[in-house]
Amino acid sequence: MEPLYIGDTVMLGIPADKGAVNIAPVIGKETNTHGLLATLRKAFPDIPLPKCPAGKTIKMPKVSTSGEAYLIYRKLSGDQIPAKDAPGAPYGYPRLFISHGKASWTVSAGATETHRVDTSLNPSGFLPFPYAEDVPSGYEYDLLGLATFVNGTVGTNLTHTGIRMWKQEKALLAKDEKYVDPAIYPYNRDDVDKPFFTFPKPITFVADEECKIEVQVKSTDAGDQTANVYVTTFWLVRKVGVA
Repeated sequence: MEPLYIGDTVMLGIPADKGAVNIAPVIGKETNTHGLLATLRKAFPDIPLPKCPAGKTIKMPKVSTSGEAYLIYRKLSGDQIPAKDAPGAPYGYPRLFISHGKASWTVSAGATETHRVDTSLNPSGFLPFPYAEDVPSGYEYDLLGLATFVNGTVGTNLTHTGIRMWKQEKALLAKDEKYVDPAIYPYNRDDVDKPFFTFPKPITFVADEECKIEVQVKSTDAGDQTANVYVTTFWLVRKVGVA
């Protein structure tokens, strides 16, 4: 999970595992033509771009031991320079929140099992919502889309066969509450020209509301195996009473 900082504020956490759990292909360099922000803003034009006000720096700290990161930016001047509390700036709302988590458990030999996505992989400075907390007081979170790992096995002789999501007691992905084929919600991998999934319209979660995500895995192995299923969700965060 690669963090993007503006000044000392972490603005985005970006899963960027080339060829696997990736939401930010480099346009013009890789196969996928569906950029992270372009994909989101095509569906939801009101999402603010990250903004760096005067006196602040943009930082992408090195997390892994190898690899490359690309930053595409536009330099502004005069009255175009954003204020520090402008939407998308370090102290401004609304802002984009990319939340990354996983379900990890031991699947019994030959079984089909389900597990809640309950482990947050977000960088330090981000809340573990929705995987380990509910919506905090004073905020509203609009659910925009999601992605999950569907690249074949998720462990030895394990296959990710289903996903479902809940808003309190309401199922969001299927009216009959069944598990949905995870292939509908792919990661924005660099080597496949396919975008991640966005909802037709935002789904709003208010303070203290729960978003629960569950995944299903099928084993064809003769022994117990550890499953790791990754899920990334996309949100627009607003302070209550702030436009």
